[in-house]
Amino acid sequence: MPVFDASGALAAVLDVDSTDFNAFDAADQAGLEAICADLLTLA
Repeated sequence: MPVFDASGALAAVLDVDSTDFNAFDAADQAGLEAICADLLTLA
């Protein structure tokens, strides 16, 4: 998942893996996006 800063520049790429097929859903994506947004405010 690309992570963009407030200016729209690529700040990071989050790579989350699982041994299970389709292990992540929209709720997981929303949670990970929220975590990334919080981390960008710490920089």
